[in-house]
Amino acid sequence: MVSRFTPLTKTNCVPSEPELLDIEHFLAPDKSTLAQLDLDLKEAEARVTKLKEERKAILARVQPLQVITSLIRRFPQELLERIFMHARPADGHSTFSPADCPSVLLRVCRRWREVAVNTPQLWSSFEVTIPTHLCYIPNSPPNPKHQLRVASFLGEVDRWLERSANHPLCIREPGGAFTSCAANASHILSEISTKLVACSNRWKSVDFDTFPSVIEKMVQLGATTLPTLTELRLSNYVYPVIESTDQIDGQWFFQCGGLLTAPKIKSLHLRNYHGQDYPYNFTHLPVDWSNLTSLSLGTTASYFFRFTFYQDIPLSMWVDILPIFHQCTNLQQCSLMLPSDRGDISIPTMGSTIPNLQALHLSGCSEAIDSLLQLIDTPHIRELHYQPLHSKVAGRGSPLTPRPPLTLNSSLVKFLQKHGGQVDVLSLNLPPSTPNEIFRTCLVNTPSLKQLTIGSEFRTQAFQPHPCLPDVTLPLNSENDVIFTDFHLHLLTPKPSPEECLCPHLEILRSNIKARITEGALLSFLNAKLEQSSSGNASKGRNKFQELTIEAIQLDGPSGDRDGPLQTIREAGVRLHLSKTDYYTPTPTETIGRGLGCSTDFGY
Repeated sequence: MVSRFTPLTKTNCVPSEPELLDIEHFLAPDKSTLAQLDLDLKEAEARVTKLKEERKAILARVQPLQVITSLIRRFPQELLERIFMHARPADGHSTFSPADCPSVLLRVCRRWREVAVNTPQLWSSFEVTIPTHLCYIPNSPPNPKHQLRVASFLGEVDRWLERSANHPLCIREPGGAFTSCAANASHILSEISTKLVACSNRWKSVDFDTFPSVIEKMVQLGATTLPTLTELRLSNYVYPVIESTDQIDGQWFFQCGGLLTAPKIKSLHLRNYHGQDYPYNFTHLPVDWSNLTSLSLGTTASYFFRFTFYQDIPLSMWVDILPIFHQCTNLQQCSLMLPSDRGDISIPTMGSTIPNLQALHLSGCSEAIDSLLQLIDTPHIRELHYQPLHSKVAGRGSPLTPRPPLTLNSSLVKFLQKHGGQVDVLSLNLPPSTPNEIFRTCLVNTPSLKQLTIGSEFRTQAFQPHPCLPDVTLPLNSENDVIFTDFHLHLLTPKPSPEECLCPHLEILRSNIKARITEGALLSFLNAKLEQSSSGNASKGRNKFQELTIEAIQLDGPSGDRDGPLQTIREAGVRLHLSKTDYYTPTPTETIGRGLGCSTDFGY
């Protein structure tokens, strides 16, 4: 309200006595109104306080009954158990961390704790993880507080095993920081291994890094103590080595040899110790080969070359594996990393048939791989990973020369000509200077292909020799490396004529090699695949195209920007992963996770 006194409010003038009386008279009605409002507010506050007390009293009577009728209380326990199972890590192996499932479920409510504790499957698949605060410097003596913490952690391991009841156990015991001199946790691993060995009659799947604190606890295990073991994975496996020829026919002691005698082993994965380039005497392993459905024999580096052992004895892993294949009548998956042959090898005249093999992964020396492909028959093969890493190593200190290019007479081409009609997953790491016609021939011989990967499936750095052991000289990148171009996209682009269309069932295409492609060729391929999927061909056995991954695209090549011309392709449900070459970029490209494919997980 504006009055004649309003201008005075913005000055420092002092009102006179008559003006003060006028102001008091002017404010009298408002003061009366304020007094009444204060009385009304007190009455309203008293009313609100009374209503709140009444509400609190009613809630005290209602809430306990509402809890009884809540949806989560009525939620079926079977569904809750299933949800808990899906809350575990994707690989199914939980950790001992209190922040991970299932331990975190124990702190939600009483019912969740009861359900989690009484669900053995939650506790039967785990990875042995030691908290970092329990690892101390070896030279510093442990104090009583540290010993109490270790005892508490070991008690938690006991509770895990107790909660798993009689359910089969799936255990992963990795190495890594545990085995380093800076993290002295070997005594804890030894205690845990003792507890796990006591439950060996329930082992179903074990994945161990074979270091001393674990091995010493496994020595007494054998066929009678491992009645349910079906999957065995051993990393850093040390094969016995001899120094003279008169010991070849002897009996060998293998690390954890008793584990290999388990009567129900169906999946066996052995990876050599870092210093071993050859799986010495692997044919003497006490394994029932006829019982295996999955076999993986690998090395950390297939091109180490040592003269320390077997100086005068020819060595060839691919030759030694052939007699084993005769016994592998139930083998369905096989992964081999083949080292270079040593000495003068006697080439077998008879090959091997692996009647039930469906997935084959070959890496290592290209000459060894090609020799093996010529002598095996796989009538039911549906998945082939051809991943040579290097050519034959001539000797210690010899350079790794580029692999020879493929020709029409190469064993891979002949293998696909014989078995390619049933292959639906193919991975090719083509050598430099391989003609485009060879790539086309491979596609012609695989008409049912659903997934195609071009390039290496490995991170090469993981297979380089240790700097202190320069056994070989790695080659530089060749100027003749195979490059993914518009030619390859054009071959796979659907054509109007069925006779001209190669791999019409292709759903997933991945390229890990250098790429020089144009946006026009890329859009032409993708639009043709989408048109093929939407034209009714899916009802004729042709599934929808799912994924295109192209890495190391030239800097001026097509971009995978979300708002670019490829956005409509993404909206159609196709997973697109296009990354530029990082040769000249200051920061590494973002790592993009791929979707699920059709191929077998070989554990690499």
